[in-house]
Amino acid sequence: MVFLNLSVINIETAVNFYVHTLKLFKLQRPNRLICSKGVELILDLCEIGSEEHLNIFEQSLHVKSSFTISFDNTKLLLSDDLTANLYDFELTRNIAGSFLKMNDPSGNKLVIRHQDTGGIV
Repeated sequence: MVFLNLSVINIETAVNFYVHTLKLFKLQRPNRLICSKGVELILDLCEIGSEEHLNIFEQSLHVKSSFTISFDNTKLLLSDDLTANLYDFELTRNIAGSFLKMNDPSGNKLVIRHQDTGGIV
């Protein structure tokens, strides 16, 4: 299991993005997201300005992260929801698979990788 503390500008906006737009996570607690697509990943969202953010990141300013989530068996239908919600993204396919690159609403860089070139639609 992988736990990632993620600095976010607004928890509600981040939850909406990861749970409702990407549909890759389920909300466990107000600030904890669990990946619902087979990857053992938990995101703990830390809102800037909060005491929790200060304790974890040792500053009250936003700390941008960059991370990749890899999938191999689950086909991911993402591009229509991202387009409908006006998120910019780059979808590339090559011999290594499909790669969806984007920023979340807080500016954290996210890459979603699928081993199949047609695994992300």
